[in-house]
Amino acid sequence: MSIIITNISERGTPDNIRHRYRLQINTETIVDFEHVRCNGLAACLREAARAVEASGHDEEWREALEMTPKEDRDDLTSLNRRFALTAAKGE
Repeated sequence: MSIIITNISERGTPDNIRHRYRLQINTETIVDFEHVRCNGLAACLREAARAVEASGHDEEWREALEMTPKEDRDDLTSLNRRFALTAAKGE
């Protein structure tokens, strides 16, 4: 499973203003967030973590991951299926 953070701002956006970023697990978008690029990587990771927590997806993905057998964890289809079932049940 890969966690990917991509800058989705327009090319040429100055580093000292907020940029738009997208956090994905493999190909699934988890959340978009903003970050001032010149504040550095650690600040970006903190912003990403805050955005995931605020979205409510953190606990849902954790539950889906725990329900997924280790051998299937790289198979996002299996993980998404469990995530969708968990979310649908409102658990």
